[in-house]
Amino acid sequence: MIIIMIFVILLLLAAGYAQWRGGAPERLAAAALVIAMVTTMCAGVNGATFQGVQWELLVIDFGLFVVLCAIALFADRFWPMWLAAFQMVAVASHGASAYNSNVLPVAYWWIVGKISYPMIVILAVGILRHDRRKRAGFPEVAWSWQRRAIRTDPGDI
Repeated sequence: MIIIMIFVILLLLAAGYAQWRGGAPERLAAAALVIAMVTTMCAGVNGATFQGVQWELLVIDFGLFVVLCAIALFADRFWPMWLAAFQMVAVASHGASAYNSNVLPVAYWWIVGKISYPMIVILAVGILRHDRRKRAGFPEVAWSWQRRAIRTDPGDI
C-alpha cells in the first residue's frame, strides 16, 4: 500500500508542477495521467490477482494511450512520444495476457503497475525543459500548428 501512496504523491506533485510551470501539452498529459489513476482506483482492481486479462485496466490503459498519442501527434514537444510508447507497453501487456493465459501473473502485474513510474519522470523532465526554454526567452509554442503559423510569412503567399 505504501508503494501506491508514493505513486499517488509523485503523480500529484508532477501534475501540480505541470499546472504551475508547464505548457498546454504538459498540463493535458498530467491531467490525463491523474484521471487514469483515479479511474483505476475507482475500478477496484487493487486486489486483482492478474490471473487473466484485467479488462477494466485494459479499457483505462487504452483510453490513456489514445489521449497520449493525440498529444504526441499534435504537441510541439518530443517527450509525449515517450509517454505514448511507455503506455503502449502497458496496453501490449494486456494483449499478451489475452493471447497467452500462461503469462506469469507477477510479470503482468509488474508491467501494468510499474510502467507508470518512469512516465512520471518523463513528464517531470518535459515540464522542466519547457520551463527552462521559456525562462531563457526562447520561442515556445505548445502545438505544432502554432509553429507553422509563426513560420508562415504573409508576403510569401
